[in-house]
Amino acid sequence: MIYAIIRKILKPLFKPKFHSINGVENLPEKGPYIIAANHVDFLDGFCVTAALDMTKKHIVYFLAKTKNYWWAQATLPVDPKNKSQSIKDAVRYLGEGKIICSFIEGYRNTDKHLPRGKTGSARMALMAQVPVVPLGIIGQQEKKFGRSIKKMLTSNNHVIINIGEPITFEQYYNQEITKDLLEKLTHEIMGQLAPLCGKAYSF
Repeated sequence: MIYAIIRKILKPLFKPKFHSINGVENLPEKGPYIIAANHVDFLDGFCVTAALDMTKKHIVYFLAKTKNYWWAQATLPVDPKNKSQSIKDAVRYLGEGKIICSFIEGYRNTDKHLPRGKTGSARMALMAQVPVVPLGIIGQQEKKFGRSIKKMLTSNNHVIINIGEPITFEQYYNQEITKDLLEKLTHEIMGQLAPLCGKAYSF
C-alpha cells in the first residue's frame, strides 16, 4: 500500500527533475532481471523507482543494507552476518519474476572512480539465471538525507539515468560458482556501468 502511494507521488515529483532517461529500450519487457546501479545520493532509490515506473511500469524491489527503502513494496535486507541468506531471498524473488535493484558499490560514492564492485549481483544472476542491467545515475550528491530532499525540492539540478544493455552469463550457468568467477563477472558489470555514470573503473 505504501509503495503504491509513493509511486503516485514520485512520478509528478521526479518527472521535472529528470534531465533524461536514456536506454529505456535496453530494459527487458518484464522481470525477472537485476539492476546493478551506482550510488551517489540518498534519493537514488526514488530515482530508480520513478524512472522505471514512468518508462515501463516496472516495480522495483531493493536489496539494501539500510532501512532507507522502507517505503518500497519489498526491501530485502542484507544481513552482514548472513549475506548468503539475503542472496537466497533475492533469488527467490527473482524466481517469482520480480526485479531486484542492487547498488553494486555497496555504499554511496561521490568519487570520480568506481570502487571494486560487490559480487552479490553476479552471484544472484548465476543462481537465478537472469540478466543484469547496468544503470548509471548522474545527479546530486549530498551527504545528509535532509539536504538531499531540500536540494531536490528547491534547486534546478537534474538527474540523468543511463540504462545499459543487459548482460547475460549463460555460458557460466552450469559452472561452479567460485570467488574468481564472481570477481570476473563483477568486473564485467562494473566496466559496463562506468561509462553510464561518467566514472572510471580501473580494476
